[in-house]
Amino acid sequence: MRIGQRLGLGFGVILLLMVGMAVFISLSLNRSREIQLLSIIHATNIRTFDALERSMEQWIIIIECMIKDRNLSQLDYHEILKASVEKGINEIDWSVYEGPVVDRRDTVVQTYHTLAKLNNTVQTYLRFGREMSPELTTMDDAAVTFETNASVITQSLANLSRVIHELYDEIVADSKKVEARSWLSVFIISPITVIFSIIYAFIITRGITKPLNMLNMATVKIANGLYDVKSNIKSSIEIERLMNAFNDIAVKLNESHNKLTQSYKAIEEQKIFYNTILSNTKDCILVMNKKGMIEYMNLEASKNYGYATGNAIGKYCYKAICNREEPCQQGGFEEILMGQTLKLERAIRGKVYESVIVPIINNDKSVFKMEIMRDITERKHLQDRLERLSLTDQLTGLYNRRYFDEALEKEILRARRFNHGLSLLFMDIDYFKHLNDTYGHSEGDKVLQRLGQVLKMFVRSGIDVPCRYGGEEFTVILPQTVGTDAVALAERIRMDFEAVKFQIYSKRETFQKTISIGIAELTSADAANALIANANKAMYEAKKQGRNRVCKYLDCTIGISNLSRNA
Repeated sequence: MRIGQRLGLGFGVILLLMVGMAVFISLSLNRSREIQLLSIIHATNIRTFDALERSMEQWIIIIECMIKDRNLSQLDYHEILKASVEKGINEIDWSVYEGPVVDRRDTVVQTYHTLAKLNNTVQTYLRFGREMSPELTTMDDAAVTFETNASVITQSLANLSRVIHELYDEIVADSKKVEARSWLSVFIISPITVIFSIIYAFIITRGITKPLNMLNMATVKIANGLYDVKSNIKSSIEIERLMNAFNDIAVKLNESHNKLTQSYKAIEEQKIFYNTILSNTKDCILVMNKKGMIEYMNLEASKNYGYATGNAIGKYCYKAICNREEPCQQGGFEEILMGQTLKLERAIRGKVYESVIVPIINNDKSVFKMEIMRDITERKHLQDRLERLSLTDQLTGLYNRRYFDEALEKEILRARRFNHGLSLLFMDIDYFKHLNDTYGHSEGDKVLQRLGQVLKMFVRSGIDVPCRYGGEEFTVILPQTVGTDAVALAERIRMDFEAVKFQIYSKRETFQKTISIGIAELTSADAANALIANANKAMYEAKKQGRNRVCKYLDCTIGISNLSRNA
């Protein structure tokens, strides 16, 4: 048999037993509920009937006294008892009783009506006389009639009470029988069902687990590398099919294992080959997953970032490399997933790296990024130095003409955008050619250097732009400076430079030099060339007026010197 058939048979038998027990218990419970309802009705009837008997007995006694004593003094109590008797007869649920009880009930009711009629006649006779109750001849006749009917109703009540109590006792006995049968079914059928279930479950389980254990042992052997295992088990159809499939798998696993072993050896050889190449390259190579976790780091990267080989694996790049607590903003995954190769420059731990990021997509579609970083710190420093040299005058340390032209254009745009003032100082050393001809170019270089120092001393760092325009000509760009402020600064520069005494040690001589300064203020229509030309014109105006002066374009202010000119 198949496993399903075995299980179906066993569960079918168990189900039938449980259904039979459930049906029997259900019927027993329904019967028990019916008996309980009847017992409640009977118990209520018994209590009502007992009260009826007491009320009837007391009522008969009062009627008897009224007839014998011919006295109506207890008439009120008599009416209460009469009403109680009528209520008792009406409150009893007679629907639960059959013929004999009904017959006795009818006798009681009929006799009660006879007594009630006799009672009314006696009351009328006692109140109003014989004329008002002609049907009653004498009280003695009434007494005889009363005794007869009282005896009948008393005996009928006694018989009826006995029958009602017997019926109640029968119902209680039936209830106990039904309850006993229910418990008996539970204690008999339930153990049978449990025992059968245990035995059948053991048989079925044994028939399944035994061959499966043998199959498991064969699987363990395969897991240990013994792929030539074959098992022959006689069991159910499903297990035999499973074993045949298992044997086929074992053969194919053996073949696959041999192929994988060969492939693994080839992969290991390639791995060693590529690791040797990556370890000997001077570039830092990192492989990271989408979360920024390092999956691979070559030897150069490990040494560069202070890790032993393999210690950085599993760490987040922004923590291990950049010493950051938060991930870097430029992840690069969105771009590389679109097939782009990113080229970046990174500043890490005081060094500058040229970074190339390329995607790596595995066969399982998982994406990694490989970042190849080359240290370009020295190259960057050289480039920055060359950039500085291209924008700086080597003799004075000031910005050169090239930087001046770019800076002036930017400051003019900024001044117009924010509606700020802008002034330009254009200065020239007086009689500089005579100085070179007299003392030589080395002394002339000293004068140029000293003027550069003076300009650096008086201008605002990071705001004003001092430049060597060419030869002995110098400029200063003054953002947010107009009018008297520009003139005052120019005067301070002129006076400070004038006060410098240059020493010629070979001849034990000293000399002083002066400068002529022209100032031009930016107007709405001025361009860079116009501003330079205006400042240059003002400078030449200062020279015409005697040199060592400050002259503002279209509004010259002459500086007065108390020092003699040596040129």
